[in-house]
Amino acid sequence: MTVNMIAECGVNFSSIEEAKSMIGLAKQAGANFVKFQLFNEDTIKDSPHFEALKALILTEEQVKELQAIAQNRRIGFILTPMYMDAVPVAAKYADLVKIRFKDRENLEMIDAVYNAGRELLISAAGRPLDPSLNYNPHMHWLYCIPSYPPQPEEMTLEIAASMQGFSSHFPHFICDMAYVLTRNWADVYIEKHVMMDDIEITERETISEKHQIYGFTGQTRPDPIDKAVSVTFPALAQFIKDVAVAERIRRLRLL
Repeated sequence: MTVNMIAECGVNFSSIEEAKSMIGLAKQAGANFVKFQLFNEDTIKDSPHFEALKALILTEEQVKELQAIAQNRRIGFILTPMYMDAVPVAAKYADLVKIRFKDRENLEMIDAVYNAGRELLISAAGRPLDPSLNYNPHMHWLYCIPSYPPQPEEMTLEIAASMQGFSSHFPHFICDMAYVLTRNWADVYIEKHVMMDDIEITERETISEKHQIYGFTGQTRPDPIDKAVSVTFPALAQFIKDVAVAERIRRLRLL
């Protein structure tokens, strides 16, 4: 029985150097995978964070750098393509390709990833009715509540338990642990948005580096864009330890 933890870095970094640091922090926390998003200006054109997001658009060369660091750290590397032209990049560099909730019915994108020979993680509110999708061993369906952040009462535990993972937008671990304890599958994936805390930032950057990266002086920095749905790496590390205890209890109950 394996709970694979995905540290979703998403858009919670302010520079490529900080993104690289997050890979190391994810490994230290005990995560099995780290994940980044591939988007372009058209994808984010309606976002209120457009200017900040535009600075976080990853080039293929940057993706290659991040993958190399992940390989060196011996942590899995996942990419989420958010437009069709990003699919070949995701298929080239990622160990697994994640399809976001918005694209759960985008068969063109799903087929393109599948035909490229990559396994998929797909966020959805429930398992698909199409048997070719539902029972495909290369497609893993993750329960997802698209609210940012959701309320605990929005979670339907029976549906979550029937799925092969949980793409969590909760800024806590209560619902994540409920999924771990009630799931029907032995091997699953839990995706959690992560962010660096102030201590981690201070330890890794001098004031001059902060000025270079964030464009201003002082000890403060911009809040992570997905702060409302994210947890810190120390919190993730503690959850991973708690999951290990829960798994031992679960094994005893199943004997």
